[in-house]
Amino acid sequence: MKIIRKHRNRPISLEKFADQHGLTLEVNIYHRGEKVFYTAWFPRVELSEGCVLRSCLGSGDSEAEAIRDYTQRLSGQKLVIDGGRRTRKEVCAPTLTVKGQRGTVDTECQP
Repeated sequence: MKIIRKHRNRPISLEKFADQHGLTLEVNIYHRGEKVFYTAWFPRVELSEGCVLRSCLGSGDSEAEAIRDYTQRLSGQKLVIDGGRRTRKEVCAPTLTVKGQRGTVDTECQP
């Protein structure tokens, strides 16, 4: 008997995920008086919610916090890369990790 084993939702780093899909993470720094806050996102990536695409970003009081927040928001979600272009691609994000922290989302995306 032939057995095919497929690892589902195996955690990978955000960096590896970005490299696999040709993505560049953008971090924006906002200044409001004395307060500074950060956002992080992949400009070409949107979350797929049925037939609706919506943008997503992570935010925080530091660059690392914003990246961790974004990583958790993407983990286990159905993503659309380059929506509206010929290069459009739909992927289910695995549990994503950030250097020094494991992702905490344990869901499996259904394509």
